[in-house]
Amino acid sequence: MPEVSAAVRNMARRPSLAASVLLTLGVGIGASTTIFGFVDGILLRPLGLPSSDRLVSIQELHGKTPVGRVTYATLHDLGSHRFQHLSAVAGMRLWNFALEADGQPEQVTGAMVSGDFFAAAASAPEAGAFFGPGDASEPVVVLGHEIWARRFEASQDVVGRTIHLGDRLYRIVGVARAEVQKLAAADLWIPLQFEAPLGTNRRSHLLDVVGRRRPQSSLSQARDELAAFARSLPGDDSPDLSLVAHDLQETLVAPVRPMLAVLVAAVAMLLALVTLNLTNLLLARAMSREREMAIRRALGASEGDVSVAFLVEGFLLGACGTALGIVVATWGISGVKGLLPATFPRLAEVGLSPLTVAIGVAGGLGASAISALYPALRRLGTGSIDLVQRDLSRFPARHRGREMVAAAQIMLAMVLLAGAALCLRSFLKLEQVDPGFRRRGVVGIDLPLGDRHGDDPARQAPLLAAMLESIRTVPGVTSAGLVNGLPLTGGPSTGVGIDARPGIDVNAGIRIADAGYFEALGIPLRDGRTFGSSDGPSAPRVVMVSEAFARAAWPGKAALGQRVTMKDWGDPLGGVVVGVVGDVRPANLAAPPEPTVYWHFLQFPSSFNTAVVRTDLPLPALVRAVQAEVWKIDPGQPLARVRTLEAVLADSIAKERLVTILFAAFGIAAILLAAIGLYGVLANLVGERTREIAIRGALGASPLAAMRLVLFRAGRLTLAGVAAGCAAALAAGQGMAAVLYEVQPRDPAMLTAAAVGVGAVAALASYWPARRAASVDPMTVLREE
Repeated sequence: MPEVSAAVRNMARRPSLAASVLLTLGVGIGASTTIFGFVDGILLRPLGLPSSDRLVSIQELHGKTPVGRVTYATLHDLGSHRFQHLSAVAGMRLWNFALEADGQPEQVTGAMVSGDFFAAAASAPEAGAFFGPGDASEPVVVLGHEIWARRFEASQDVVGRTIHLGDRLYRIVGVARAEVQKLAAADLWIPLQFEAPLGTNRRSHLLDVVGRRRPQSSLSQARDELAAFARSLPGDDSPDLSLVAHDLQETLVAPVRPMLAVLVAAVAMLLALVTLNLTNLLLARAMSREREMAIRRALGASEGDVSVAFLVEGFLLGACGTALGIVVATWGISGVKGLLPATFPRLAEVGLSPLTVAIGVAGGLGASAISALYPALRRLGTGSIDLVQRDLSRFPARHRGREMVAAAQIMLAMVLLAGAALCLRSFLKLEQVDPGFRRRGVVGIDLPLGDRHGDDPARQAPLLAAMLESIRTVPGVTSAGLVNGLPLTGGPSTGVGIDARPGIDVNAGIRIADAGYFEALGIPLRDGRTFGSSDGPSAPRVVMVSEAFARAAWPGKAALGQRVTMKDWGDPLGGVVVGVVGDVRPANLAAPPEPTVYWHFLQFPSSFNTAVVRTDLPLPALVRAVQAEVWKIDPGQPLARVRTLEAVLADSIAKERLVTILFAAFGIAAILLAAIGLYGVLANLVGERTREIAIRGALGASPLAAMRLVLFRAGRLTLAGVAAGCAAALAAGQGMAAVLYEVQPRDPAMLTAAAVGVGAVAALASYWPARRAASVDPMTVLREE
């Protein structure tokens, strides 16, 4: 087509304009496609299981307080009941296992699941068959697809073979497809055992429970049926128990939905700003070619021919810029994923899907079409003879459109910069929160004994004690301790009874530790003592409590010597308080300190154990030394995850850091685009009014007057944009409340800071055109005229 050839020639003659359009569109489409890639992979895309929209998460409530997980006893009743609106209900619990097959040991994550788990997943086996409700007492195992391919070379003959999980022998009955891991992220699955005392206790909330709705049943019908079922359960232990069902995908993504919503709004504003910037660039291009177009029109070219030339050139630039944006998005998605922890919901499913690419292409072509359409429509009604014969600078209305676009850019930049300021202040406040421990120089090393030494934690506790003593002898290790879960990683919680206040329970986090844990993390002792050598397995049970627990359990009274009882984990377990320690943040820095009860690991052993080591050794050297010491006690014992406490803390605020980084990037890009737009308007103004400035100078006007003329125009545009931006930022601020910590969405200080930042950048963008106006030599210009 001749229009395409002409457009390519025009772009080649003005490479700076083409490069500006490509870079602007590339950044805008790259950013928006990156964010939509996360929205698609996390919020929009189905879970990947058959009819995944019918999967529900079933949770317990006590009164109006959600507990989340479900007890063994409640799951047993759920599995025994035939529901009208649920075709399958299954519970699961992750566990660490020492897998040994063909003489090769490996630490794996297994899931203990009830018999209807695979029915809830509705997935067919890759090989063999799945176990069912009747196989609960059988030592059978279903392998995950990944471990089947890696350890057994995807052999169909694996069915019927046996493997060791700890000290037990299991028979492989089947292999699950990869999609099943989206329901339970495990390497393998074994039957869940309903054994006393946990199997009959309604206060031990340890199981994640999922269900599958029948094809014609709605979520509200399933909820009503579960609520009625909960009312029929025995109420001795939990008289206010209720059950509720939520869409499973919504449950998984609920923690990150507010963050993604804010980022979508931000990137939409950035894309609007990009569109305005493109409009300004193409409008300037059209204005510089008005004489050329008018001559073509006067020589017989139709108005349609002239307009099509602008549209074709805009489309070609838009197509190339969009392609660049898609390339940028591939890097953007990879980079953003690198900023997030592996525990981020559905992170592995985020990528450049066909829908994401289609949205990016539509956004890029749409933005370029809008930007090219305005200059084309603006030509309609303009007389070609007038344009040829008259001085173009005599049409003040010709600049009005560009000035409005520049003001709109400043407004959007103001909103994004205000959002960036709010996020930055919120993140800095969050970083200053005291986590309750000293994180520098502390390393957590998981010691997953699994079932290697039997499934009784009491048999494993002496072995762990020996490992700890050996680790403490490593040169460079100043202290070492043991705990069942690192701070800021969550953990089990339950109601703890206060013996002196019958009927009063305090919901508390449960930590199982030794004295070395408090020393290694620098958790301060506020009263009493820590665990000692006299607190052995046969000694009277003792506990330590956090300050938050002491305040809640015995307000205004001393905690030392008081007795607490935990009824939720098997038989009632009581202990006397011997020490009070400082509060530690349980799951994230934004959450208030959780009341916590600490049990001695020798008196109440755990199956999950992490060694906490304070050291000045480099991490690789420490791991090698610890592994050597552990092998002295138990040859072949693997070390699992190794994490510094600084990395744990960083992961706990990864979402907030990501929002801050992206908002800062959007804000910087927005203010630069706005500055470019303002500079373009002013530079064009000076260029077209050079003759007027020269005449004023010849009549006695000073260079300062010419500079004031430009700066006045710049100030008027900036003031209009900032004023509109302040109003828009105040209106949009409330939507950011969900991602801010101890910062008001309408913080006047942050709004002022953003306004000052926009004003400063606008002043810099205005300076060079104003200086150019002041440097006009009247005699030189008039001589040329």
